[in-house]
Amino acid sequence: MGRTIKLFAPLALLVLIFLVASVVIASGEKDTNDEFANTLTNESTIKEQLQWKKDFTEWAQQKGRIQYVSGEETKGSVIEIAGERVQLPENVYVKAFVVAAQSVGNNNSSTPHLPWYAIQNGDSIIVISQKTGFVLNVELTPDAKEPFHFLKGNIKGYLEGVKKYE
Repeated sequence: MGRTIKLFAPLALLVLIFLVASVVIASGEKDTNDEFANTLTNESTIKEQLQWKKDFTEWAQQKGRIQYVSGEETKGSVIEIAGERVQLPENVYVKAFVVAAQSVGNNNSSTPHLPWYAIQNGDSIIVISQKTGFVLNVELTPDAKEPFHFLKGNIKGYLEGVKKYE
């Protein structure tokens, strides 16, 4: 019996050390649950829902979970045109990112170029396909001096009838 205890004592001590080490490691780990709790019930009021939405938006922004694809928040961001990364200048933003459009009449020429960006610099706007790099429309203000110079290497062509930006 004494011999059995001597034989299993080191094994029991090793198991005990392993258990203690596991508890110490686990207690030192940060919470990996990175989800925002849904505290709303079916009976929640509009005021509670709006507060939850505000709290969720703040949480998502702090966690970097929100990625803007259009609006003034895209100033200076990186977009992709025809498989190439394009850095927008700090004063230029994506006014709209169109992923679906209904064709009018028999002209379906813009459909193969979906999705497209409407990029705004001042009052000038260029509409360019994210997929193909083709320009679908350009509206330049008379005083605009190369408002889309940063896109010159990314423009792959123009739809028929679209004024060339050069």
